[in-house]
Amino acid sequence: MRTSFAKISFILVLVIVLPISVLVIFEVRSLNQSVAMMQAIYDKQIDTFLFSINQYSDDVVNSMTTRIDDAWSRKGAGEFPKEILEGYPGVSAIFFFPLEKNQKLAFYAKDEIPQQQLITLLQNHIREDSALVKKMTGYRSAGFRKIEPYKVLAVEGERFNTLLMVLGENPDTYSLCVMIIRPSDFIEELIAPKMEQVAGEEFVLAASNKVTGELIYTTDSLMNNKARSKTIWLLPEYELEIYIPGNSIEMVMQERSNTNMIMIGMVSLVLLLGFAMVFRNIRAEMQLAQTKSDFVSNVSHEIRTPLSLISMFAETLLLGRVTTETRKKEYYEIIVKETGRLTNIVNKILNFSQIEANKKTYHLESVLLNDIVREVLHTYSFHLENKGFTYKVHFTDDLPNMMADTESVMEAIINLLDNAIKYSPDTKHLDISTERMDQWVVVAVKDQGVGIEEKKLKQIFDKFYRVTQGDIYNTQGAGLGLSIVKHIMEAHGGQITVESEPGKGSTFKLMFPILVKK
Repeated sequence: MRTSFAKISFILVLVIVLPISVLVIFEVRSLNQSVAMMQAIYDKQIDTFLFSINQYSDDVVNSMTTRIDDAWSRKGAGEFPKEILEGYPGVSAIFFFPLEKNQKLAFYAKDEIPQQQLITLLQNHIREDSALVKKMTGYRSAGFRKIEPYKVLAVEGERFNTLLMVLGENPDTYSLCVMIIRPSDFIEELIAPKMEQVAGEEFVLAASNKVTGELIYTTDSLMNNKARSKTIWLLPEYELEIYIPGNSIEMVMQERSNTNMIMIGMVSLVLLLGFAMVFRNIRAEMQLAQTKSDFVSNVSHEIRTPLSLISMFAETLLLGRVTTETRKKEYYEIIVKETGRLTNIVNKILNFSQIEANKKTYHLESVLLNDIVREVLHTYSFHLENKGFTYKVHFTDDLPNMMADTESVMEAIINLLDNAIKYSPDTKHLDISTERMDQWVVVAVKDQGVGIEEKKLKQIFDKFYRVTQGDIYNTQGAGLGLSIVKHIMEAHGGQITVESEPGKGSTFKLMFPILVKK
Protein backbone atom coordinates (compact mmCIF):
# COMPACT_ATOMS: atom_id res chain seq x y z
CA MET A 1 0.00 0.00 0.00
CA ARG A 2 2.83 2.38 0.85
CA THR A 3 4.54 1.57 -2.47
CA SER A 4 1.31 2.29 -4.35
CA PHE A 5 0.89 5.57 -2.49
CA ALA A 6 4.46 6.59 -3.37
CA LYS A 7 3.80 5.82 -7.03
CA ILE A 8 0.57 7.80 -7.04
CA SER A 9 2.32 10.72 -5.32
CA PHE A 10 5.07 10.66 -7.96
CA ILE A 11 2.49 10.59 -10.77
CA LEU A 12 0.57 13.51 -9.21
CA VAL A 13 3.78 15.52 -8.99
CA LEU A 14 4.51 14.84 -12.66
CA VAL A 15 0.95 15.57 -13.79
CA ILE A 16 0.20 18.63 -11.65
CA VAL A 17 3.19 20.18 -9.90
CA LEU A 18 5.59 19.94 -12.84
CA PRO A 19 3.20 21.60 -15.35
CA ILE A 20 2.43 24.31 -12.80
CA SER A 21 6.13 25.01 -12.34
CA VAL A 22 6.73 25.09 -16.09
CA LEU A 23 3.73 27.39 -16.56
CA VAL A 24 4.90 29.80 -13.88
CA ILE A 25 8.43 29.92 -15.27
CA PHE A 26 7.12 30.44 -18.82
CA GLU A 27 4.68 33.17 -17.76
CA VAL A 28 7.28 35.01 -15.70
CA ARG A 29 9.78 34.84 -18.54
CA SER A 30 7.19 35.98 -21.09
CA LEU A 31 6.12 38.79 -18.80
CA ASN A 32 9.68 40.00 -18.35
CA GLN A 33 10.27 39.85 -22.09
CA SER A 34 7.03 41.76 -22.80
CA VAL A 35 7.90 44.41 -20.25
CA ALA A 36 11.41 44.78 -21.68
CA MET A 37 10.04 44.99 -25.22
CA MET A 38 7.41 47.58 -24.30
CA GLN A 39 10.02 49.57 -22.43
CA ALA A 40 12.34 49.49 -25.45
CA ILE A 41 9.52 50.54 -27.81
CA TYR A 42 8.49 53.35 -25.52
CA ASP A 43 12.08 54.52 -25.13
CA LYS A 44 12.50 54.59 -28.90
CA GLN A 45 9.26 56.53 -29.27
CA ILE A 46 10.44 59.12 -26.78
CA ASP A 47 13.84 59.29 -28.47
CA THR A 48 12.03 59.85 -31.76
CA PHE A 49 10.13 62.80 -30.29
CA LEU A 50 13.32 64.40 -29.01
CA PHE A 51 15.11 63.62 -32.27
CA SER A 52 12.36 65.32 -34.28
CA ILE A 53 12.79 68.53 -32.27
CA ASN A 54 16.55 68.47 -32.73
CA GLN A 55 16.10 67.71 -36.40
CA TYR A 56 13.64 70.58 -36.77
CA SER A 57 16.04 73.10 -35.22
CA ASP A 58 18.84 71.73 -37.37
CA ASP A 59 16.69 72.07 -40.50
CA VAL A 60 15.79 75.67 -39.64
CA VAL A 61 19.43 76.62 -39.15
CA ASN A 62 20.37 74.81 -42.38
CA SER A 63 17.68 76.74 -44.22
CA MET A 64 18.97 80.01 -42.81
CA THR A 65 22.55 79.02 -43.64
CA THR A 66 21.54 78.31 -47.25
CA ARG A 67 20.11 81.84 -47.59
CA ILE A 68 23.20 83.35 -45.98
CA ASP A 69 25.44 81.29 -48.26
CA ASP A 70 23.52 82.36 -51.36
CA ALA A 71 23.63 86.03 -50.36
CA TRP A 72 27.33 85.79 -49.53
CA SER A 73 28.18 84.12 -52.85
CA ARG A 74 26.23 86.75 -54.86
CA LYS A 75 27.06 89.95 -53.05
CA GLY A 76 29.97 89.30 -50.70
CA ALA A 77 30.46 90.66 -47.21
CA GLY A 78 30.09 94.28 -48.18
CA GLU A 79 26.60 93.98 -49.56
CA PHE A 80 25.19 91.22 -47.36
CA PRO A 81 21.45 91.85 -46.79
CA LYS A 82 21.01 92.42 -43.07
CA GLU A 83 17.26 91.77 -43.30
CA ILE A 84 17.96 88.04 -43.55
CA LEU A 85 18.55 88.08 -39.81
CA GLU A 86 15.13 89.53 -39.11
CA GLY A 87 13.38 86.36 -40.25
CA TYR A 88 15.23 84.12 -37.83
CA PRO A 89 14.45 84.64 -34.14
CA GLY A 90 17.13 83.76 -31.69
CA VAL A 91 20.00 84.63 -34.07
CA SER A 92 21.52 87.85 -32.74
CA ALA A 93 24.42 88.40 -35.17
CA ILE A 94 26.53 86.97 -37.99
CA PHE A 95 30.29 87.32 -38.12
CA PHE A 96 32.30 86.78 -41.35
CA PHE A 97 35.98 86.01 -40.87
CA PRO A 98 38.12 86.19 -44.01
CA LEU A 99 40.10 83.12 -45.07
CA GLU A 100 41.71 84.86 -48.06
CA LYS A 101 43.59 88.14 -48.23
CA ASN A 102 41.13 89.74 -50.64
CA GLN A 103 38.25 89.21 -48.16
CA LYS A 104 37.12 91.57 -45.45
CA LEU A 105 35.94 90.98 -41.90
CA ALA A 106 32.22 91.73 -41.53
CA PHE A 107 29.81 91.71 -38.55
CA TYR A 108 26.01 92.06 -38.78
CA ALA A 109 23.78 92.25 -35.69
CA LYS A 110 20.06 92.83 -35.16
CA ASP A 111 20.20 93.36 -31.39
CA GLU A 112 22.05 95.69 -29.13
CA ILE A 113 24.95 93.47 -28.21
CA PRO A 114 28.60 94.20 -27.33
CA GLN A 115 29.88 93.83 -30.90
CA GLN A 116 33.53 94.76 -30.44
CA GLN A 117 34.03 92.44 -27.49
CA LEU A 118 32.43 89.58 -29.39
CA ILE A 119 34.57 90.26 -32.47
CA THR A 120 37.74 90.30 -30.41
CA LEU A 121 36.87 87.04 -28.65
CA LEU A 122 35.97 85.32 -31.90
CA GLN A 123 39.14 86.45 -33.66
CA ASN A 124 41.26 85.11 -30.84
CA HIS A 125 39.43 81.77 -30.75
CA ILE A 126 39.56 81.30 -34.52
CA ARG A 127 43.30 81.99 -34.63
CA GLU A 128 43.83 79.42 -31.88
CA ASP A 129 41.60 76.87 -33.62
CA SER A 130 43.36 76.81 -36.98
CA ALA A 131 43.11 73.00 -37.08
CA LEU A 132 39.31 73.18 -36.72
CA VAL A 133 39.10 75.83 -39.43
CA LYS A 134 41.17 73.63 -41.74
CA LYS A 135 38.89 70.67 -41.06
CA MET A 136 35.77 72.75 -41.74
CA THR A 137 37.31 73.96 -45.00
CA GLY A 138 38.02 70.37 -45.95
CA TYR A 139 34.36 69.49 -45.44
CA ARG A 140 33.36 72.38 -47.69
CA SER A 141 35.79 71.34 -50.38
CA ALA A 142 34.28 67.85 -50.30
CA GLY A 143 30.84 69.32 -50.95
CA PHE A 144 29.55 69.35 -47.37
CA ARG A 145 28.47 72.47 -45.57
CA LYS A 146 28.92 71.35 -42.00
CA ILE A 147 27.50 73.41 -39.15
CA GLU A 148 29.59 72.98 -36.01
CA PRO A 149 28.56 74.18 -32.51
CA TYR A 150 31.44 76.40 -31.48
CA LYS A 151 32.46 78.44 -28.44
CA VAL A 152 30.21 79.84 -25.69
CA LEU A 153 31.06 83.50 -25.32
CA ALA A 154 30.51 85.22 -21.96
CA VAL A 155 30.28 89.00 -22.41
CA GLU A 156 28.98 91.54 -19.88
CA GLY A 157 27.20 88.88 -17.81
CA GLU A 158 25.46 87.33 -20.80
CA ARG A 159 26.32 84.07 -22.54
CA PHE A 160 26.09 83.60 -26.29
CA ASN A 161 26.31 80.33 -28.18
CA THR A 162 27.99 80.23 -31.58
CA LEU A 163 27.71 78.07 -34.69
CA LEU A 164 30.65 77.74 -37.06
CA MET A 165 30.46 77.07 -40.84
CA VAL A 166 32.37 77.74 -44.08
CA LEU A 167 30.62 79.65 -46.88
CA GLY A 168 31.50 80.08 -50.56
CA GLU A 169 31.44 78.08 -53.77
CA ASN A 170 35.18 77.47 -54.21
CA PRO A 171 38.36 77.78 -52.14
CA ASP A 172 39.06 81.24 -53.50
CA THR A 173 35.80 82.58 -52.13
CA TYR A 174 35.61 80.59 -48.88
CA SER A 175 34.78 82.62 -45.80
CA LEU A 176 34.37 81.51 -42.21
CA CYS A 177 30.89 82.38 -40.86
CA VAL A 178 30.04 82.45 -37.17
CA MET A 179 26.36 82.64 -36.18
CA ILE A 180 25.89 84.19 -32.74
CA ILE A 181 22.84 82.93 -30.86
CA ARG A 182 21.15 84.08 -27.68
CA PRO A 183 20.05 80.61 -26.35
CA SER A 184 16.93 81.69 -24.48
CA ASP A 185 15.55 83.53 -27.53
CA PHE A 186 16.52 80.68 -29.85
CA ILE A 187 14.71 78.11 -27.69
CA GLU A 188 11.61 80.19 -26.90
CA GLU A 189 11.06 81.56 -30.40
CA LEU A 190 12.39 78.83 -32.66
CA ILE A 191 12.23 75.48 -30.85
CA ALA A 192 9.23 76.10 -28.54
CA PRO A 193 6.54 75.87 -31.28
CA LYS A 194 7.87 72.46 -32.29
CA MET A 195 7.98 71.37 -28.65
CA GLU A 196 4.30 72.32 -28.26
CA GLN A 197 3.42 70.36 -31.39
CA VAL A 198 5.28 67.24 -30.30
CA ALA A 199 4.11 67.33 -26.69
CA GLY A 200 0.40 67.61 -27.42
CA GLU A 201 -1.63 66.42 -24.43
CA GLU A 202 0.37 63.26 -23.85
CA PHE A 203 3.70 64.68 -22.69
CA VAL A 204 5.34 67.68 -21.11
CA LEU A 205 8.49 68.96 -22.83
CA ALA A 206 11.03 71.30 -21.30
CA ALA A 207 14.34 72.88 -22.22
CA SER A 208 16.91 73.77 -19.57
CA ASN A 209 20.57 74.60 -19.03
CA LYS A 210 22.47 71.42 -18.18
CA VAL A 211 25.09 73.28 -16.17
CA THR A 212 22.99 75.66 -14.09
CA GLY A 213 19.68 73.79 -14.21
CA GLU A 214 17.92 76.98 -15.31
CA LEU A 215 14.58 76.24 -16.95
CA ILE A 216 14.26 78.05 -20.29
CA TYR A 217 10.91 76.79 -21.54
CA THR A 218 8.25 74.20 -20.72
CA THR A 219 5.03 73.21 -22.46
CA ASP A 220 3.23 72.73 -19.13
CA SER A 221 3.93 72.53 -15.42
CA LEU A 222 6.73 70.09 -14.74
CA MET A 223 6.37 66.78 -12.96
CA ASN A 224 8.70 64.46 -11.07
CA ASN A 225 8.62 61.54 -13.49
CA LYS A 226 11.13 62.56 -16.14
CA ALA A 227 11.26 59.91 -18.84
CA ARG A 228 14.22 61.04 -20.94
CA SER A 229 16.53 63.93 -21.78
CA LYS A 230 18.67 64.74 -24.83
CA THR A 231 21.22 67.41 -25.55
CA ILE A 232 20.17 70.05 -28.06
CA TRP A 233 22.52 69.47 -30.98
CA LEU A 234 23.11 73.12 -31.77
CA LEU A 235 23.29 74.20 -28.09
CA PRO A 236 25.42 71.62 -26.24
CA GLU A 237 24.94 73.42 -22.90
CA TYR A 238 21.18 72.87 -23.09
CA GLU A 239 18.97 69.79 -23.11
CA LEU A 240 15.46 68.75 -23.98
CA GLU A 241 13.52 66.89 -21.29
CA ILE A 242 10.34 64.86 -21.66
CA TYR A 243 7.95 64.13 -18.78
CA ILE A 244 5.07 61.66 -18.61
CA PRO A 245 1.77 62.83 -17.09
CA GLY A 246 0.59 60.48 -14.33
CA ASN A 247 2.76 57.45 -13.77
CA SER A 248 6.04 57.05 -15.61
CA ILE A 249 6.47 54.18 -18.04
CA GLU A 250 8.68 52.42 -15.51
CA MET A 251 5.95 52.71 -12.90
CA VAL A 252 3.27 51.57 -15.37
CA MET A 253 5.39 48.60 -16.38
CA GLN A 254 6.16 47.80 -12.76
CA GLU A 255 2.47 47.98 -11.79
CA ARG A 256 1.55 45.76 -14.70
CA SER A 257 4.35 43.36 -13.84
CA ASN A 258 3.26 43.25 -10.19
CA THR A 259 -0.39 42.68 -11.16
CA ASN A 260 0.51 39.88 -13.54
CA MET A 261 2.82 38.32 -10.98
CA ILE A 262 0.05 38.44 -8.38
CA MET A 263 -2.37 36.81 -10.83
CA ILE A 264 0.17 34.13 -11.73
CA GLY A 265 0.81 33.58 -8.03
CA MET A 266 -2.91 33.29 -7.27
CA VAL A 267 -3.50 30.84 -10.13
CA SER A 268 -0.48 28.82 -9.04
CA LEU A 269 -1.69 28.87 -5.44
CA VAL A 270 -5.16 27.69 -6.46
CA LEU A 271 -3.65 24.90 -8.55
CA LEU A 272 -1.33 23.90 -5.73
CA LEU A 273 -4.19 23.96 -3.22
CA GLY A 274 -6.17 21.79 -5.61
CA PHE A 275 -3.22 19.43 -5.85
CA ALA A 276 -2.89 19.40 -2.06
CA MET A 277 -6.59 18.57 -1.68
CA VAL A 278 -6.40 15.81 -4.28
CA PHE A 279 -3.24 14.49 -2.67
CA ARG A 280 -4.83 14.62 0.78
CA ASN A 281 -8.04 12.94 -0.38
CA ILE A 282 -6.13 10.20 -2.17
CA ARG A 283 -3.97 9.64 0.88
CA ALA A 284 -7.06 9.59 3.12
CA GLU A 285 -8.82 7.15 0.80
CA MET A 286 -5.78 4.90 0.67
CA GLN A 287 -5.40 5.05 4.43
CA LEU A 288 -9.11 4.27 4.79
CA ALA A 289 -8.74 1.38 2.37
CA GLN A 290 -5.78 0.14 4.38
CA THR A 291 -7.65 0.46 7.68
CA LYS A 292 -10.69 -1.29 6.19
CA SER A 293 -8.42 -4.05 4.99
CA ASP A 294 -6.88 -4.30 8.44
CA PHE A 295 -10.39 -4.22 9.94
CA VAL A 296 -11.56 -7.11 7.79
CA SER A 297 -8.40 -9.05 8.62
CA ASN A 298 -8.70 -8.39 12.35
CA VAL A 299 -12.43 -9.08 12.51
CA SER A 300 -11.98 -12.26 10.46
CA HIS A 301 -9.32 -13.40 12.88
CA GLU A 302 -11.40 -12.50 15.94
CA ILE A 303 -14.46 -14.28 14.54
CA ARG A 304 -12.46 -17.29 13.35
CA THR A 305 -10.94 -17.93 16.79
CA PRO A 306 -14.20 -18.34 18.79
CA LEU A 307 -15.84 -20.17 15.89
CA SER A 308 -12.96 -22.65 15.75
CA LEU A 309 -13.12 -23.22 19.48
CA ILE A 310 -16.93 -23.60 19.48
CA SER A 311 -16.75 -25.96 16.52
CA MET A 312 -13.96 -28.05 18.03
CA PHE A 313 -15.51 -28.48 21.49
CA ALA A 314 -19.02 -28.99 20.11
CA GLU A 315 -17.73 -31.70 17.76
CA THR A 316 -15.85 -33.34 20.63
CA LEU A 317 -19.00 -33.42 22.74
CA LEU A 318 -21.12 -34.61 19.81
CA LEU A 319 -18.83 -37.57 19.13
CA GLY A 320 -19.04 -38.61 22.80
CA ARG A 321 -15.34 -38.44 23.37
CA VAL A 322 -15.78 -36.68 26.74
CA THR A 323 -16.70 -39.19 29.44
CA THR A 324 -16.58 -37.22 32.67
CA GLU A 325 -19.17 -34.67 33.69
CA THR A 326 -16.47 -32.31 34.95
CA ARG A 327 -14.79 -32.20 31.53
CA LYS A 328 -18.16 -31.78 29.81
CA LYS A 329 -18.98 -28.84 32.04
CA GLU A 330 -15.59 -27.28 31.23
CA TYR A 331 -16.26 -27.66 27.49
CA TYR A 332 -19.75 -26.19 27.85
CA GLU A 333 -18.32 -23.19 29.68
CA ILE A 334 -15.78 -22.65 26.91
CA ILE A 335 -18.51 -22.83 24.27
CA VAL A 336 -20.66 -20.35 26.22
CA LYS A 337 -17.70 -18.03 26.75
CA GLU A 338 -16.67 -18.06 23.10
CA THR A 339 -20.29 -17.66 22.03
CA GLY A 340 -20.53 -14.56 24.21
CA ARG A 341 -17.26 -13.29 22.73
CA LEU A 342 -18.57 -13.89 19.22
CA THR A 343 -21.86 -12.22 20.10
CA ASN A 344 -19.97 -9.20 21.41
CA ILE A 345 -18.00 -8.89 18.16
CA VAL A 346 -21.10 -9.21 16.02
CA ASN A 347 -23.03 -6.72 18.17
CA LYS A 348 -20.19 -4.24 17.91
CA ILE A 349 -20.13 -4.51 14.11
CA LEU A 350 -23.94 -4.22 13.93
CA ASN A 351 -23.92 -1.16 16.18
CA PHE A 352 -21.22 0.44 14.08
CA SER A 353 -23.18 -0.34 10.92
CA GLN A 354 -26.28 1.33 12.39
CA ILE A 355 -24.24 4.35 13.44
CA GLU A 356 -22.72 4.69 9.96
CA ALA A 357 -26.19 4.48 8.39
CA ASN A 358 -27.61 6.99 10.93
CA LYS A 359 -30.13 4.35 12.00
CA LYS A 360 -28.97 3.98 15.57
CA THR A 361 -31.70 5.04 18.00
CA TYR A 362 -31.42 5.76 21.71
CA HIS A 363 -34.20 5.52 24.27
CA LEU A 364 -33.34 8.10 26.90
CA GLU A 365 -34.74 7.93 30.40
CA SER A 366 -33.87 9.26 33.82
CA VAL A 367 -31.30 6.94 35.36
CA LEU A 368 -28.53 6.90 37.99
CA LEU A 369 -24.97 6.43 36.77
CA ASN A 370 -24.04 4.38 39.87
CA ASP A 371 -26.78 1.84 39.07
CA ILE A 372 -25.50 1.39 35.49
CA VAL A 373 -21.90 0.89 36.66
CA ARG A 374 -23.01 -1.68 39.27
CA GLU A 375 -24.94 -3.58 36.59
CA VAL A 376 -21.89 -3.62 34.30
CA LEU A 377 -19.60 -4.93 37.06
CA HIS A 378 -22.18 -7.56 38.04
CA THR A 379 -22.25 -9.03 34.54
CA TYR A 380 -18.60 -8.39 33.68
CA SER A 381 -16.78 -9.25 36.91
CA PHE A 382 -16.49 -12.92 35.95
CA HIS A 383 -14.79 -11.93 32.69
CA LEU A 384 -12.38 -9.63 34.57
CA GLU A 385 -11.50 -12.30 37.10
CA ASN A 386 -11.13 -14.88 34.33
CA LYS A 387 -8.55 -12.61 32.66
CA GLY A 388 -6.69 -12.34 35.96
CA PHE A 389 -7.69 -8.73 36.69
CA THR A 390 -8.41 -7.17 40.04
CA TYR A 391 -10.36 -3.97 40.32
CA LYS A 392 -11.23 -1.34 42.84
CA VAL A 393 -14.51 0.61 42.72
CA HIS A 394 -15.29 3.99 44.25
CA PHE A 395 -18.86 5.28 44.04
CA THR A 396 -19.72 8.87 44.87
CA ASP A 397 -23.06 8.81 46.70
CA ASP A 398 -26.05 11.02 45.94
CA LEU A 399 -25.17 11.58 42.28
CA PRO A 400 -27.97 13.39 40.45
CA ASN A 401 -29.93 11.62 37.72
CA MET A 402 -29.07 11.83 34.03
CA MET A 403 -30.96 11.15 30.82
CA ALA A 404 -29.47 8.07 29.18
CA ASP A 405 -30.04 4.90 27.22
CA THR A 406 -28.97 2.31 29.79
CA GLU A 407 -27.90 -0.39 27.33
CA SER A 408 -25.83 2.04 25.27
CA VAL A 409 -24.10 3.45 28.35
CA MET A 410 -23.37 -0.08 29.53
CA GLU A 411 -21.91 -0.86 26.11
CA ALA A 412 -19.69 2.24 26.32
CA ILE A 413 -18.36 1.27 29.75
CA ILE A 414 -17.79 -2.35 28.67
CA ASN A 415 -15.82 -1.11 25.65
CA LEU A 416 -13.58 0.88 27.99
CA LEU A 417 -13.11 -2.20 30.20
CA ASP A 418 -12.30 -4.33 27.13
CA ASN A 419 -9.66 -1.84 26.03
CA ALA A 420 -8.17 -1.73 29.52
CA ILE A 421 -7.92 -5.55 29.53
CA LYS A 422 -6.34 -5.67 26.05
CA TYR A 423 -3.71 -3.05 26.75
CA SER A 424 -2.68 -4.05 30.27
CA PRO A 425 -0.48 -7.09 29.67
CA ASP A 426 1.60 -6.74 32.85
CA THR A 427 -0.12 -4.90 35.72
CA LYS A 428 -3.66 -6.28 35.69
CA HIS A 429 -5.51 -3.87 37.91
CA LEU A 430 -8.29 -1.39 37.17
CA ASP A 431 -9.73 1.54 39.14
CA ILE A 432 -13.38 2.36 38.42
CA SER A 433 -15.01 5.42 39.96
CA THR A 434 -17.93 7.80 39.66
CA GLU A 435 -18.05 11.47 40.63
CA ARG A 436 -19.71 14.79 39.98
CA MET A 437 -17.85 17.57 38.11
CA ASP A 438 -19.80 20.84 37.89
CA GLN A 439 -22.75 20.05 35.60
CA TRP A 440 -21.56 16.56 34.75
CA VAL A 441 -21.73 13.09 36.28
CA VAL A 442 -18.61 11.12 35.40
CA VAL A 443 -17.50 7.51 35.30
CA ALA A 444 -13.74 6.90 35.01
CA VAL A 445 -11.88 3.71 34.06
CA LYS A 446 -8.20 3.79 34.91
CA ASP A 447 -5.72 1.11 33.93
CA GLN A 448 -1.99 0.62 34.47
CA GLY A 449 -1.27 -0.57 30.96
CA VAL A 450 1.04 0.48 28.14
CA GLY A 451 -0.43 3.98 27.74
CA ILE A 452 -0.70 6.07 24.54
CA GLU A 453 1.58 8.71 23.04
CA GLU A 454 0.20 12.24 23.23
CA LYS A 455 0.33 12.78 19.44
CA LYS A 456 -1.96 9.75 18.94
CA LEU A 457 -4.61 10.63 21.52
CA LYS A 458 -6.79 12.51 19.00
CA GLN A 459 -6.74 9.61 16.53
CA ILE A 460 -7.83 6.83 18.85
CA PHE A 461 -11.50 7.79 18.45
CA ASP A 462 -11.38 7.51 14.64
CA LYS A 463 -13.11 4.52 13.13
CA PHE A 464 -10.87 1.54 12.33
CA TYR A 465 -7.90 3.27 13.97
CA ARG A 466 -5.66 1.13 16.12
CA VAL A 467 -2.52 2.29 17.89
CA THR A 468 0.54 0.61 16.39
CA GLN A 469 3.39 0.90 18.86
CA GLY A 470 5.37 -1.83 20.55
CA ASP A 471 3.36 -4.87 21.57
CA ILE A 472 0.08 -3.04 21.02
CA TYR A 473 0.26 -3.86 17.32
CA ASN A 474 -0.13 -7.56 18.11
CA THR A 475 -3.26 -6.98 20.19
CA GLN A 476 -6.36 -8.12 18.36
CA GLY A 477 -9.21 -5.70 17.76
CA ALA A 478 -11.43 -4.16 15.10
CA GLY A 479 -10.67 -0.53 15.87
CA LEU A 480 -14.37 0.23 16.49
CA GLY A 481 -14.73 0.29 20.27
CA LEU A 482 -13.70 3.88 21.02
CA SER A 483 -15.40 5.14 17.85
CA ILE A 484 -18.69 3.65 19.09
CA VAL A 485 -18.12 5.07 22.59
CA LYS A 486 -17.58 8.53 21.13
CA HIS A 487 -20.79 8.32 19.11
CA ILE A 488 -22.74 7.17 22.18
CA MET A 489 -21.42 10.08 24.23
CA GLU A 490 -22.25 12.60 21.50
CA ALA A 491 -25.78 11.18 21.26
CA HIS A 492 -26.15 11.78 25.00
CA GLY A 493 -24.76 15.33 24.79
CA GLY A 494 -21.75 14.17 26.76
CA GLN A 495 -18.00 13.98 26.31
CA ILE A 496 -15.24 11.42 26.46
CA THR A 497 -11.79 12.44 27.65
CA VAL A 498 -8.52 10.59 27.98
CA GLU A 499 -5.34 11.12 29.96
CA SER A 500 -2.46 8.84 29.13
CA GLU A 501 1.30 8.47 29.39
CA PRO A 502 3.31 5.72 27.75
CA GLY A 503 4.25 3.03 30.29
CA LYS A 504 2.00 4.46 33.02
CA GLY A 505 -1.48 3.63 31.82
CA SER A 506 -4.57 5.53 30.71
CA THR A 507 -7.66 7.07 32.28
CA PHE A 508 -10.84 7.35 30.22
CA LYS A 509 -13.74 9.44 31.49
CA LEU A 510 -17.35 9.41 30.30
CA MET A 511 -19.04 12.71 31.18
CA PHE A 512 -22.86 12.89 31.09
CA PRO A 513 -24.88 16.10 31.54
CA ILE A 514 -26.94 16.21 34.72
CA LEU A 515 -30.70 15.98 34.31
CA VAL A 516 -32.10 19.46 34.92
CA LYS A 517 -35.36 19.35 36.87
CA LYS A 518 -38.12 21.61 35.60
